[in-house]
Amino acid sequence: MLTRRFAFLGCCSVLASWVVAWAQSSYPSRVIHFVVPFAAGAPDSVARIMAQQLQSQMGQSVIVENRPAANGTIATEAVARAAPDGHILLITSASIAVNPTSIYRNLPYNVLTDLEAITAICQTDGYILAVNPSVPAKSVQELVVLARDPSSKLSYGSPGVGNTLHLAGELFKTRAGIDLTHVPYRGAGPAIADLLGGQIQVMFVTAPLSLAHIQSGKLRPLAYTAAHRWSVLPEVPTMAEAGIQNF
Repeated sequence: MLTRRFAFLGCCSVLASWVVAWAQSSYPSRVIHFVVPFAAGAPDSVARIMAQQLQSQMGQSVIVENRPAANGTIATEAVARAAPDGHILLITSASIAVNPTSIYRNLPYNVLTDLEAITAICQTDGYILAVNPSVPAKSVQELVVLARDPSSKLSYGSPGVGNTLHLAGELFKTRAGIDLTHVPYRGAGPAIADLLGGQIQVMFVTAPLSLAHIQSGKLRPLAYTAAHRWSVLPEVPTMAEAGIQNF
């Protein structure tokens, strides 16, 4: 049934055609492995929800493997080199599209020929620019003023070099004309843990990672990167409303 390597892109919903395929073949014939190229965080959380649901539907064990490092390239290579029988799958993020086009000159796999995309699981319209509450800035413009003070020594975190959250941070620096020290982590989970602890002060975060911390007051949201405000946090302005255009 499955003649090529399969990849879940983003974070997912199962195709209806799979149900028909399950009834017509012996797939799955053994344990299914979901490989997640990041530490605990959004892709990891979605992978575990997917694993539980698929295991219930198919009656076959589904194991989630976290293989963080190198912005997802190590895990992606492992899936690309696996037997193309549909039992080793990748649940990843937009970094799989960014890596070969913008970050790495040479990769040990070809996204278009070595992997087969099944479906996008979920998406978000934008990221949230958040700061640790110890940062005195209550708005984006106050953060910009603070960052221009050489004594502030602000740093921002991301899940790794070339990750989309890293690129959002670099775009912010360019658009605002400021300098922030980038601190890459082996996944979004460790990065947001340090944001909560004050080891870093600023970070672009996703809703699954940050919403509970924002609602509890442990993080302060300054702006949302989409074209329109997010209905869940209607008081948080867009980046354009906050004075950062063309984000």
